[in-house]
Amino acid sequence: MIYPSPILLVNKVWFESKFGLHSDQLPQDSLIEWWNALVNDLQQLRNAKKEFVLCIFLLWQIWKARNEVVFNRNHMPTSLIVSKAAMQNQEYIAALHKRSNLDGMSSTRSTVQTNPPVWVPPPIGFHKVNFDGAIDMNLRTGAIGFVVSDFAGNFILAGARRFMGIIEPMVIEALALRTSMEEVLSITESRLIFEGDCQVLINAVNSSSSTDRDAGVVLEDILSLVSRLTEIRFQYVNRKCNWVAHLVAKKALVDDCFCSSHHSVLEWLTQNC
Repeated sequence: MIYPSPILLVNKVWFESKFGLHSDQLPQDSLIEWWNALVNDLQQLRNAKKEFVLCIFLLWQIWKARNEVVFNRNHMPTSLIVSKAAMQNQEYIAALHKRSNLDGMSSTRSTVQTNPPVWVPPPIGFHKVNFDGAIDMNLRTGAIGFVVSDFAGNFILAGARRFMGIIEPMVIEALALRTSMEEVLSITESRLIFEGDCQVLINAVNSSSSTDRDAGVVLEDILSLVSRLTEIRFQYVNRKCNWVAHLVAKKALVDDCFCSSHHSVLEWLTQNC
């Protein structure tokens, strides 16, 4: 298969983006002239500041894709590069919105004492499943961990698994959720609460939709598993409330034997948590 050169790839990304830009028609003599011409074009748009942010994320994804071609000979589709930039832009907008809401509450913070986030056990009749993923870019390995707790906060099941070559955060988080669902469903179909610290994933599952091409197949598996349960909830929590599952995932990255059995994970948890 013949892949486009890095320069041609860049041109295709800009053209397939929402800007529909022919980047090869911008000045080519120097980066400064190219950048100034691009900024001038962006300033003509209605929401110039917002479009400028998306432009930054496109540049970042183009740089990452270029490095994949040069160092790993991994040629990413232009549509994937564009979609990754769009997702990062949406996450940035959501973070700004959340920050704005927090700033709006600043006047009440001086009079109301806020408690730090803590993990909350599930209500009676439920089990809570905390899951998380971790990535080692140097080893190009991803790992997942999950912990199942009862209403008293007791660990009743835990597991971990490694995934060689998978280093996309959204994918490894989705694999953590799917794996935990499969493992828990093998022993019980009781009422369950799945809790994770990847808000994009939780939103995608709750809305039964996602634009993430990398994790799309895994998300389809998750939604298929949902149909087997009578009562199930998915909720986002702060990393501080998900720290046990995070520790399990991080441990799995450096210790392959740790993933061999549920018993070894539970024993490690008993000694360290």
